[in-house]
Amino acid sequence: MNDGKDAQPLGSPIPLEIGIAVLAAGLSWIAVPAAGVIMHWDADGVAGWSMGPVAYAVVAAIVTFVLGHVITQLVAEKTGLAVTWAAPAAVAVMCAGYPALERVWPGFGAFASAAVVAVAVYFFCLWTGVRRNEPGPDRD
Repeated sequence: MNDGKDAQPLGSPIPLEIGIAVLAAGLSWIAVPAAGVIMHWDADGVAGWSMGPVAYAVVAAIVTFVLGHVITQLVAEKTGLAVTWAAPAAVAVMCAGYPALERVWPGFGAFASAAVVAVAVYFFCLWTGVRRNEPGPDRD
């Protein structure tokens, strides 16, 4: 029964964030082709350095965990919203989506598209988390 208090997250969000980071690493490993994913394009459109599947998966896990945790903490501090899985999920979508989109749409368009989808996922997850904690006529 809801006694008017906001729902508090159960325990530490760290295990959930680690799980999402491991999932992002696995999906990234699958998405990156064996030749690697190009991480830099020159102004002339010439491909620069690339990263192989294993290296990209490790970087995706680290970035997902660290950036997801930082965004979650900043949003919780500034707004009071404690949706601990929204930011890591959005960063995981960006990290895994970029190499998948790079196969179809090489260049900056793949990164920009992955970032736009990640922002949409973040706000959808945030909205879902807030709606779940919102009192309504069907909830006690």
